[in-house]
Amino acid sequence: MLRALYHPAYYEFFRYTIFICLVFVFLIFLFFNFFIMSTNSLSDSNVQELRTIEQSLLNDYSPQVVALSYHLSGRASTYEVLKDTADEIKIDFDDSEDFYRYGNSIHDHLYIVADDDTSDKLWEDDLDSYIDECILDELPEKLRFYFDRELWMRDAKMDGRGHSLGRYYSHEHCEIVDGTDYFIYRQE
Repeated sequence: MLRALYHPAYYEFFRYTIFICLVFVFLIFLFFNFFIMSTNSLSDSNVQELRTIEQSLLNDYSPQVVALSYHLSGRASTYEVLKDTADEIKIDFDDSEDFYRYGNSIHDHLYIVADDDTSDKLWEDDLDSYIDECILDELPEKLRFYFDRELWMRDAKMDGRGHSLGRYYSHEHCEIVDGTDYFIYRQE
């Protein structure tokens, strides 16, 4: 009985059956991929409407506030929703335009919103202050000479900027406003 399964006719039958199943699965994949792509694509009028909304927001707010508004409300939100969100965003520190506070007295959140170069500078400053305030303060004076600052910073950078600057979730989010990438980090 088992010997009959190894007959060349059975082998051909199984080979063609597997081939037909694979073709069928591939066709189903193509159909669903096309269906999903066709329902999620934006029309030219929608893209133009989003650009108009962005330009209207940029007339009243800084690009950082618009980027944070996109992040908090969703890019495809209406103009009114984005404007209401942008109205609630406040610059947090007088000496820096990279820190923004959003929320009310109960739910208050602090964010850093910066472009790529500024994010890199803030990251370097944050790592330097961590070394000075946390690591070197705890090391005995005679061992501080052996601490390799550059090697430690190189290793810490492997985790990414979000790990250091995004203190709440350790995430980095990106929003594009007027062709510039703005990176958003939640602090608290």
